[in-house]
Amino acid sequence: MDKQLEICRQVYNGMLEHRKSEWENKKNQVSAFDLINMLPKQKKERPELNQVHADVLQNLSLRLEKAFKGFFARIKKGDKPGYPRFKGRGRFRSMVFPKWGAGIRIQHDRLRIPKIGLVKIIYHRPCEGMPKTGTVTKHSNDWYLTISCEGDFRNLLPKTEKSCGLDLGVRSFCTTNEGIKIDNPRFFEQDQKAVGKAQRKKKWGVVRKIYKRIVNKRHDFQFKLANQLVKDYDQIFVEDLNINKMLTKRWCSKQISDVSWRSFLNILEYKAENAGKQVVKVNPAYTSQTCSECKTATTTSLKEEVFTCCSCGFSSDRDINAAKNIMTVGLYGLVGSNNLEDQVT
Repeated sequence: MDKQLEICRQVYNGMLEHRKSEWENKKNQVSAFDLINMLPKQKKERPELNQVHADVLQNLSLRLEKAFKGFFARIKKGDKPGYPRFKGRGRFRSMVFPKWGAGIRIQHDRLRIPKIGLVKIIYHRPCEGMPKTGTVTKHSNDWYLTISCEGDFRNLLPKTEKSCGLDLGVRSFCTTNEGIKIDNPRFFEQDQKAVGKAQRKKKWGVVRKIYKRIVNKRHDFQFKLANQLVKDYDQIFVEDLNINKMLTKRWCSKQISDVSWRSFLNILEYKAENAGKQVVKVNPAYTSQTCSECKTATTTSLKEEVFTCCSCGFSSDRDINAAKNIMTVGLYGLVGSNNLEDQVT
Protein backbone atom coordinates (compact mmCIF):
# COMPACT_ATOMS: atom_id res chain seq x y z
CA MET A 1 0.00 0.00 0.00
CA ASP A 2 2.89 2.34 0.76
CA LYS A 3 4.38 1.49 -2.63
CA GLN A 4 1.10 2.28 -4.39
CA LEU A 5 0.94 5.65 -2.61
CA GLU A 6 4.50 6.42 -3.72
CA ILE A 7 3.68 5.57 -7.35
CA CYS A 8 0.58 7.82 -7.13
CA ARG A 9 2.74 10.62 -5.76
CA GLN A 10 5.19 10.33 -8.65
CA VAL A 11 2.42 10.26 -11.26
CA TYR A 12 0.68 13.25 -9.67
CA ASN A 13 3.92 15.26 -9.66
CA GLY A 14 4.56 14.27 -13.27
CA MET A 15 1.10 15.51 -14.28
CA LEU A 16 1.67 18.79 -12.46
CA GLU A 17 5.08 19.23 -14.08
CA HIS A 18 3.60 18.58 -17.54
CA ARG A 19 0.79 21.11 -17.07
CA LYS A 20 3.23 23.67 -15.70
CA SER A 21 5.83 23.29 -18.46
CA GLU A 22 3.23 23.22 -21.27
CA TRP A 23 1.83 26.55 -20.11
CA GLU A 24 5.18 28.21 -19.40
CA ASN A 25 6.83 27.10 -22.66
CA LYS A 26 3.97 26.87 -25.16
CA LYS A 27 0.98 28.53 -23.45
CA ASN A 28 -0.90 25.27 -23.94
CA GLN A 29 -3.69 24.40 -21.55
CA VAL A 30 -3.66 20.73 -20.58
CA SER A 31 -6.96 19.21 -19.49
CA ALA A 32 -7.57 16.29 -17.15
CA PHE A 33 -8.65 14.25 -20.18
CA ASP A 34 -5.32 14.98 -21.90
CA LEU A 35 -3.43 13.71 -18.85
CA ILE A 36 -5.51 10.53 -18.75
CA ASN A 37 -4.70 9.86 -22.41
CA MET A 38 -0.99 10.01 -21.57
CA LEU A 39 -1.17 7.16 -19.06
CA PRO A 40 -1.06 4.18 -21.50
CA LYS A 41 2.22 5.44 -22.97
CA GLN A 42 3.65 6.05 -19.49
CA LYS A 43 2.76 2.50 -18.45
CA LYS A 44 4.81 1.13 -21.36
CA GLU A 45 7.77 3.27 -20.34
CA ARG A 46 7.33 2.59 -16.61
CA PRO A 47 5.94 -0.92 -15.99
CA GLU A 48 5.72 -0.27 -12.23
CA LEU A 49 2.66 1.92 -12.90
CA ASN A 50 0.74 -1.31 -13.56
CA GLN A 51 0.99 -2.03 -9.84
CA VAL A 52 -1.74 0.58 -9.27
CA HIS A 53 -5.35 0.20 -10.42
CA ALA A 54 -6.07 2.18 -13.61
CA ASP A 55 -9.04 4.05 -12.05
CA VAL A 56 -6.81 5.35 -9.25
CA LEU A 57 -4.22 6.71 -11.70
CA GLN A 58 -6.93 8.35 -13.81
CA ASN A 59 -8.45 9.94 -10.70
CA LEU A 60 -5.13 11.71 -10.02
CA SER A 61 -5.74 13.96 -13.03
CA LEU A 62 -9.16 14.91 -11.63
CA ARG A 63 -7.62 15.74 -8.26
CA LEU A 64 -5.05 17.94 -9.97
CA GLU A 65 -7.81 19.59 -12.01
CA LYS A 66 -9.67 20.35 -8.77
CA ALA A 67 -6.50 21.91 -7.31
CA PHE A 68 -6.15 24.21 -10.32
CA LYS A 69 -9.83 25.19 -10.20
CA GLY A 70 -9.33 26.22 -6.58
CA PHE A 71 -6.20 28.14 -7.59
CA PHE A 72 -8.05 30.14 -10.27
CA ALA A 73 -11.06 30.70 -8.00
CA ARG A 74 -8.80 32.23 -5.33
CA ILE A 75 -7.22 34.51 -7.93
CA LYS A 76 -10.67 35.67 -9.01
CA LYS A 77 -11.63 36.41 -5.40
CA GLY A 78 -8.40 38.30 -4.79
CA ASP A 79 -7.21 35.82 -2.15
CA LYS A 80 -3.70 34.42 -1.90
CA PRO A 81 -3.63 32.06 -4.92
CA GLY A 82 -1.64 29.10 -3.58
CA TYR A 83 -0.40 27.45 -6.77
CA PRO A 84 -0.77 23.62 -6.69
CA ARG A 85 2.29 22.11 -5.05
CA PHE A 86 4.48 19.16 -5.84
CA LYS A 87 4.07 16.43 -3.23
CA GLY A 88 7.21 15.48 -1.31
CA ARG A 89 7.98 11.93 -0.22
CA GLY A 90 5.49 10.87 2.43
CA ARG A 91 3.19 13.81 1.63
CA PHE A 92 0.76 11.89 -0.57
CA ARG A 93 -1.63 10.05 1.70
CA SER A 94 -4.69 8.80 -0.17
CA MET A 95 -5.85 6.71 -3.12
CA VAL A 96 -9.34 7.25 -4.54
CA PHE A 97 -11.18 4.35 -6.16
CA PRO A 98 -14.00 6.14 -8.06
CA LYS A 99 -16.05 3.00 -8.75
CA TRP A 100 -16.95 1.00 -5.66
CA GLY A 101 -17.15 -2.68 -6.47
CA ALA A 102 -14.87 -2.37 -9.51
CA GLY A 103 -11.84 -3.86 -7.81
CA ILE A 104 -12.17 -2.39 -4.32
CA ARG A 105 -14.92 -3.94 -2.20
CA ILE A 106 -15.74 -5.58 1.13
CA GLN A 107 -15.41 -9.34 0.88
CA HIS A 108 -15.99 -11.68 3.85
CA ASP A 109 -15.21 -8.92 6.40
CA ARG A 110 -12.02 -8.11 4.52
CA LEU A 111 -11.19 -5.24 2.20
CA ARG A 112 -10.14 -6.29 -1.28
CA ILE A 113 -7.72 -3.74 -2.75
CA PRO A 114 -6.77 -4.17 -6.43
CA LYS A 115 -3.18 -5.33 -7.00
CA ILE A 116 -2.86 -6.14 -3.25
CA GLY A 117 -5.56 -8.59 -2.24
CA LEU A 118 -7.52 -9.03 0.99
CA VAL A 119 -6.68 -6.76 3.93
CA LYS A 120 -7.94 -7.20 7.50
CA ILE A 121 -10.14 -4.32 8.64
CA ILE A 122 -12.08 -3.18 11.69
CA TYR A 123 -15.49 -2.77 10.08
CA HIS A 124 -16.97 -0.52 12.76
CA ARG A 125 -20.31 0.26 11.12
CA PRO A 126 -22.21 -0.97 8.06
CA CYS A 127 -22.75 1.15 4.96
CA GLU A 128 -26.07 2.92 4.48
CA GLY A 129 -27.36 3.66 1.01
CA MET A 130 -25.61 2.79 -2.24
CA PRO A 131 -21.76 2.75 -2.05
CA LYS A 132 -20.24 4.89 -4.81
CA THR A 133 -16.53 5.49 -4.13
CA GLY A 134 -13.84 4.24 -1.77
CA THR A 135 -10.84 6.20 -0.47
CA VAL A 136 -7.89 4.55 1.26
CA THR A 137 -6.02 7.05 3.43
CA LYS A 138 -2.89 6.82 5.55
CA HIS A 139 -2.69 8.84 8.78
CA SER A 140 0.57 8.42 10.65
CA ASN A 141 1.02 4.62 10.55
CA ASP A 142 -2.71 3.87 10.45
CA TRP A 143 -4.83 3.18 7.38
CA TYR A 144 -8.48 4.14 6.92
CA LEU A 145 -11.18 3.37 4.38
CA THR A 146 -13.86 5.96 3.64
CA ILE A 147 -16.85 4.83 1.61
CA SER A 148 -19.03 7.52 0.02
CA CYS A 149 -22.65 6.41 -0.32
CA GLU A 150 -25.68 7.79 -2.11
CA GLY A 151 -28.99 8.05 -0.28
CA ASP A 152 -31.09 10.10 2.13
CA PHE A 153 -29.28 9.98 5.48
CA ARG A 154 -31.11 12.80 7.24
CA ASN A 155 -32.06 12.27 10.86
CA LEU A 156 -34.62 15.01 11.39
CA LEU A 157 -34.77 16.42 14.92
CA PRO A 158 -37.88 17.96 16.53
CA LYS A 159 -38.29 21.72 16.12
CA THR A 160 -37.55 23.92 19.14
CA GLU A 161 -38.80 27.25 17.71
CA LYS A 162 -35.55 28.82 18.97
CA SER A 163 -32.81 30.72 17.12
CA CYS A 164 -29.24 31.48 18.13
CA GLY A 165 -26.60 34.07 17.28
CA LEU A 166 -23.11 32.58 17.55
CA ASP A 167 -19.95 34.63 17.93
CA LEU A 168 -16.75 32.67 17.28
CA GLY A 169 -13.67 33.73 19.20
CA VAL A 170 -10.27 32.80 20.57
CA ARG A 171 -10.60 33.60 24.27
CA SER A 172 -13.87 31.64 24.26
CA PHE A 173 -14.45 29.19 21.44
CA CYS A 174 -17.94 30.59 20.89
CA THR A 175 -20.57 32.68 22.66
CA THR A 176 -24.34 32.68 22.14
CA ASN A 177 -26.68 35.66 22.26
CA GLU A 178 -28.16 34.09 25.42
CA GLY A 179 -24.81 34.55 27.19
CA ILE A 180 -23.65 30.93 27.03
CA LYS A 181 -19.87 30.73 26.65
CA ILE A 182 -18.05 27.63 25.42
CA ASP A 183 -14.43 27.55 26.61
CA ASN A 184 -11.62 27.27 24.07
CA PRO A 185 -10.00 23.84 24.66
CA ARG A 186 -6.67 24.99 23.13
CA PHE A 187 -5.72 21.48 22.07
CA PHE A 188 -2.53 22.50 20.26
CA GLU A 189 -1.30 24.58 23.20
CA GLN A 190 -1.75 21.56 25.49
CA ASP A 191 0.60 19.43 23.36
CA GLN A 192 2.88 22.18 22.01
CA LYS A 193 5.75 21.32 24.38
CA ALA A 194 5.51 17.62 23.48
CA VAL A 195 5.61 18.50 19.76
CA GLY A 196 8.67 20.72 20.23
CA LYS A 197 10.48 18.09 22.25
CA ALA A 198 9.86 15.38 19.63
CA GLN A 199 10.88 17.72 16.82
CA ARG A 200 14.18 18.58 18.53
CA LYS A 201 14.93 14.87 18.86
CA LYS A 202 13.79 14.36 15.24
CA LYS A 203 11.28 11.72 16.25
CA TRP A 204 8.96 12.36 13.33
CA GLY A 205 6.80 9.32 14.02
CA VAL A 206 6.07 10.68 17.49
CA VAL A 207 5.31 14.13 16.01
CA ARG A 208 2.76 12.60 13.63
CA LYS A 209 1.10 10.71 16.47
CA ILE A 210 0.82 13.87 18.58
CA TYR A 211 -0.70 15.83 15.71
CA LYS A 212 -3.12 12.99 15.05
CA ARG A 213 -4.16 13.04 18.71
CA ILE A 214 -4.70 16.82 18.52
CA VAL A 215 -6.88 16.49 15.41
CA ASN A 216 -8.92 13.66 16.94
CA LYS A 217 -9.58 15.59 20.15
CA ARG A 218 -10.49 18.72 18.18
CA HIS A 219 -12.92 16.85 15.91
CA ASP A 220 -14.53 15.09 18.88
CA PHE A 221 -15.09 18.44 20.61
CA GLN A 222 -16.47 20.08 17.46
CA PHE A 223 -18.84 17.25 16.59
CA LYS A 224 -20.27 17.14 20.13
CA LEU A 225 -20.75 20.92 20.21
CA ALA A 226 -22.36 20.97 16.74
CA ASN A 227 -24.73 18.16 17.77
CA GLN A 228 -25.79 20.09 20.86
CA LEU A 229 -26.39 23.32 18.93
CA VAL A 230 -28.56 21.73 16.22
CA LYS A 231 -30.48 19.90 18.94
CA ASP A 232 -31.22 23.15 20.83
CA TYR A 233 -31.86 25.58 17.94
CA ASP A 234 -33.72 25.59 14.63
CA GLN A 235 -31.69 28.48 13.18
CA ILE A 236 -28.06 29.27 13.97
CA PHE A 237 -26.64 32.58 12.74
CA VAL A 238 -22.86 32.86 12.32
CA GLU A 239 -20.51 35.43 10.82
CA ASP A 240 -19.36 34.89 7.23
CA LEU A 241 -15.68 35.24 8.15
CA ASN A 242 -12.79 35.55 5.70
CA ILE A 243 -10.64 33.07 7.60
CA ASN A 244 -7.83 33.01 5.01
CA LYS A 245 -7.36 36.76 5.40
CA MET A 246 -7.39 36.50 9.19
CA LEU A 247 -4.67 33.84 9.09
CA THR A 248 -2.29 36.36 7.49
CA LYS A 249 -2.18 38.28 10.78
CA ARG A 250 0.83 36.89 12.63
CA TRP A 251 -0.29 37.92 16.10
CA CYS A 252 -3.35 35.66 16.00
CA SER A 253 -2.78 33.12 13.20
CA LYS A 254 -1.67 30.33 15.55
CA GLN A 255 -4.69 30.79 17.81
CA ILE A 256 -7.08 30.87 14.84
CA SER A 257 -5.52 27.72 13.41
CA ASP A 258 -5.91 26.00 16.79
CA VAL A 259 -9.64 26.78 17.12
CA SER A 260 -10.14 25.64 13.49
CA TRP A 261 -13.26 27.68 12.76
CA ARG A 262 -13.55 26.45 9.17
CA SER A 263 -13.65 22.82 10.27
CA PHE A 264 -16.25 23.58 12.93
CA LEU A 265 -18.49 25.56 10.55
CA ASN A 266 -18.34 22.76 7.99
CA ILE A 267 -19.38 20.25 10.65
CA LEU A 268 -22.11 22.57 11.95
CA GLU A 269 -23.60 23.08 8.47
CA TYR A 270 -23.50 19.35 7.76
CA LYS A 271 -25.13 18.48 11.08
CA ALA A 272 -27.80 21.16 10.67
CA GLU A 273 -28.74 19.98 7.19
CA ASN A 274 -28.85 16.39 8.42
CA ALA A 275 -31.16 17.39 11.29
CA GLY A 276 -33.46 19.59 9.19
CA LYS A 277 -32.13 22.75 10.83
CA GLN A 278 -30.52 25.86 9.30
CA VAL A 279 -27.14 27.62 9.53
CA VAL A 280 -27.22 31.18 8.16
CA LYS A 281 -24.03 33.16 7.47
CA VAL A 282 -24.36 36.92 7.95
CA ASN A 283 -22.25 39.94 7.06
CA PRO A 284 -19.75 40.41 9.93
CA ALA A 285 -19.44 44.20 9.41
CA TYR A 286 -20.04 46.22 12.61
CA THR A 287 -21.15 43.23 14.69
CA SER A 288 -18.42 43.77 17.30
CA GLN A 289 -18.49 47.58 17.13
CA THR A 290 -22.22 48.22 17.52
CA CYS A 291 -24.40 48.51 20.60
CA SER A 292 -26.93 45.68 20.60
CA GLU A 293 -29.42 47.90 22.45
CA CYS A 294 -29.47 51.21 20.56
CA LYS A 295 -27.57 50.17 17.37
CA THR A 296 -25.01 52.98 17.74
CA ALA A 297 -21.53 52.29 16.37
CA THR A 298 -18.82 52.54 19.04
CA THR A 299 -15.12 52.08 18.36
CA THR A 300 -13.55 49.65 20.83
CA SER A 301 -10.23 47.84 21.02
CA LEU A 302 -10.09 44.09 20.40
CA LYS A 303 -8.27 43.75 23.74
CA GLU A 304 -11.27 45.07 25.68
CA GLU A 305 -13.48 42.31 27.06
CA VAL A 306 -16.34 44.66 28.01
CA PHE A 307 -18.34 46.66 25.46
CA THR A 308 -19.64 50.04 26.62
CA CYS A 309 -21.89 52.12 24.38
CA CYS A 310 -20.85 55.77 23.99
CA SER A 311 -24.46 56.77 23.35
CA CYS A 312 -26.81 54.96 25.74
CA GLY A 313 -24.22 53.71 28.24
CA PHE A 314 -25.19 50.06 27.77
CA SER A 315 -22.44 47.75 29.04
CA SER A 316 -22.03 44.06 28.26
CA ASP A 317 -19.51 41.32 27.68
CA ARG A 318 -17.98 42.04 24.27
CA ASP A 319 -18.69 38.58 22.84
CA ILE A 320 -22.29 38.46 24.09
CA ASN A 321 -22.94 41.89 22.58
CA ALA A 322 -21.52 40.68 19.24
CA ALA A 323 -23.60 37.49 19.36
CA LYS A 324 -26.76 39.57 19.91
CA ASN A 325 -25.89 41.69 16.88
CA ILE A 326 -25.29 38.56 14.79
CA MET A 327 -28.70 37.32 15.88
CA THR A 328 -30.30 40.65 14.91
CA VAL A 329 -28.63 40.71 11.51
CA GLY A 330 -29.60 37.11 10.87
CA LEU A 331 -33.28 37.57 11.71
CA TYR A 332 -33.40 40.88 9.83
CA GLY A 333 -31.73 39.26 6.83
CA LEU A 334 -34.46 36.63 6.53
CA VAL A 335 -36.91 39.39 5.59
CA GLY A 336 -34.62 42.15 4.34
CA SER A 337 -30.97 43.20 4.35
CA ASN A 338 -28.36 41.11 6.15
CA ASN A 339 -26.07 44.08 6.69
CA LEU A 340 -25.93 45.69 10.14
CA GLU A 341 -24.74 48.91 8.45
CA ASP A 342 -28.37 49.50 7.36
CA GLN A 343 -29.39 49.58 11.02
CA VAL A 344 -26.44 51.47 12.56
CA THR A 345 -27.23 55.03 13.67
